[in-house]
Amino acid sequence: MNAAKAVILILIGMTLYQGLIFIFEPSVNLDKKVLDIPLSNQIYLVGYRENSANATSGFRYDFYVVDKDQELTSPFLITSTPNVQIQRSSPTSFNVTVKGNIFKFTNVVWINNAAGLIPISVALHATP
Repeated sequence: MNAAKAVILILIGMTLYQGLIFIFEPSVNLDKKVLDIPLSNQIYLVGYRENSANATSGFRYDFYVVDKDQELTSPFLITSTPNVQIQRSSPTSFNVTVKGNIFKFTNVVWINNAAGLIPISVALHATP
C-alpha cells in the first residue's frame, strides 16, 4: 500500500513539474525578418530580430535553416547583429561571416523533409 502511494505521489509531482516548466518557459518574440536566402528549392536560411530585450540590452538576431513547409524550430545562430554574410559552398553547406557577438552557434543543422533527414553543414567566420 505504501509503495502505491509513493508511486502516485511521484506521478503527481512529475505532472506538476511538467506543467510548471510549460507555464514558465521563456517565450521568444520574433518581430522582424532580417534575412531570407534560399539554399536550395526547399531549404531556406532566414533571420529574425528577437524583441525580448529589456532597456539595458540590445536586440538579438536568431538565424534558422528551415524547410519551406516547416515551422521554425531552434536557431543555429544567435548574434548581436543582423549583418551576416552568407556564401553557399554546396547544396548542403554554407559559410557565415559575422562581425559582432555570438551567443549561440551550431555547425550542423538537420532538416527533416520528404527526402528524410538532411544534414546542413555551417562554417563560421567571426570577428568581434
